Amino acid sequence: MRTSALILSGTTVLLTMTAHDGGAQCLGQRLPTTASTRGAAMGDANTASRDDDVIFYGPAQLAVARGTSAAAERYFDRLSSGTVSTTSRLASGGIGVGAQIVEGRNVDPCLRAILGPGGTFTFAPGPRTISRTLAVVGAAQTYKRIRVGASAKYAAAQLDDQRTSRFLLDVGTSKDFTVRDFIPLTAAVAVQNIGTSARDTIQLITPLRAALGLASGGPVGPLDLAIAAQLAVEQNGTNSFRRQGRFIPGLGVEVGYAWLDGYSIALRAGERTPPTRTDLRHFTFGGGLVLDRFSFDYAVEDQVGFRLAHRFGVRLR
Repeated sequence: MRTSALILSGTTVLLTMTAHDGGAQCLGQRLPTTASTRGAAMGDANTASRDDDVIFYGPAQLAVARGTSAAAERYFDRLSSGTVSTTSRLASGGIGVGAQIVEGRNVDPCLRAILGPGGTFTFAPGPRTISRTLAVVGAAQTYKRIRVGASAKYAAAQLDDQRTSRFLLDVGTSKDFTVRDFIPLTAAVAVQNIGTSARDTIQLITPLRAALGLASGGPVGPLDLAIAAQLAVEQNGTNSFRRQGRFIPGLGVEVGYAWLDGYSIALRAGERTPPTRTDLRHFTFGGGLVLDRFSFDYAVEDQVGFRLAHRFGVRLR
């Protein structure tokens, strides 16, 4: 509990540092949803991860995920986010909790387009403050080498004094394989935001989502290589996946070097398609430094308009 409190305090400081004023930027209602620093640097392909922040992507991996982490990100002027998560072993599985908040504010003049009768657009003042909050608690167990998990989620969004909230459910399963008897492979499947609606998708950014994630890695000479891939589909409307589904691929690579046991450095890069028109980023990259039980991660996300979003994270294993 003391470790979690310290990390939460550190996240608050980072958010304060990253939320400084800058040039005017008019924010819409669709806020970013990335919740992992290492995942962000690897194309957000995080469903088959073994880090504690996998609770935001695939609950089945909680059975093998370990650690406590915090991260903060500055997307652009007056928009930043903070994330905390922790996991713990439970028999042959594990449990975890996580929370994320994204906050932004607008300055005058800031107008938003509203579609009116007859297909005409009118302009109205945008919200002065906008935020999105997500809290998750989940658990997973292993049965005959197959991991199954579920997470309960509380999502809330607020525009000035207007607040919307909803309880949702994630479920998933995962398993480890061996390719040609020496290449490890983890496959994970997750279905997220069960119980959502078309209104939730717009206001809370919680579309019904199914994702398949793959992760592999191992030593290649003096280096350590890790690869993560993901294919997700989101329902963007009230119709079926077949009619309204949108495929979202992601791919990431990590190359690491360890000079002592427990001490290593890594470089990461990835590419992804932005989900649900919320995250306008494609190419990602970053790095990590592991010093015994502590790891420090950094990620950069390329945004439309030639902006860069910077994310910093720290993890205790």
